[in-house]
Amino acid sequence: GQWLGYYIPAMLRRYPFMMGKAPEGTEGGDAMLMIDDEMLSDTEGEPLFGPDEGEPQGPVARAIQLLTQIELQAHQTAVLAKALADAGLLEPLPLQVSRGADAPPLQLGGIHTVSEAKLNGLSDEDFLALRRNGALGLAHAQLLSLGPLPRFADVLKLAVKDTVLLIGGGEAIFFIAPVRSIAPAVAAWAVIPLTGTLVIADIHAG
Repeated sequence: GQWLGYYIPAMLRRYPFMMGKAPEGTEGGDAMLMIDDEMLSDTEGEPLFGPDEGEPQGPVARAIQLLTQIELQAHQTAVLAKALADAGLLEPLPLQVSRGADAPPLQLGGIHTVSEAKLNGLSDEDFLALRRNGALGLAHAQLLSLGPLPRFADVLKLAVKDTVLLIGGGEAIFFIAPVRSIAPAVAAWAVIPLTGTLVIADIHAG
């Protein structure tokens, strides 16, 4: 019941609320706020609505703000992901969880990743088009996001109490992703002189 990740995804932070589509003809708009009724109490917790005309407050007000942001960002992400797909950069990332000899592997389907080889092979025109529309940033963010997958395997191992090994078509990515995330910071030290005459990279600036 405890999230062990470094970052809590918005889809988890929204709980116990979620946005739903209101029935056609509903007064006030086409969206509705839903809540897991098991989390409601008459005696404990924060009030959901204020005394003045039932204005949302506390957790409901925060949930509306968060869910509105999620809806807006989901639409933006879908547009950028389509741009990556149209450029031919997305490919399936087959993963299976090996749980030891006594249990069948758990197949993880429906996962796609950006092909770094195809990204590097883009023409200058296509590359610049992705940079202009913002999809290039999403591509790099997705590649970096693969770094925590080994940690996911460790957490899953605790859950199933068995050996867990993530097996996929791009194992090298799991090593490259965290390296890519720290490489710019490490590279910055290359131009800092170690002594009066010794420097790793002399860029002749200034």
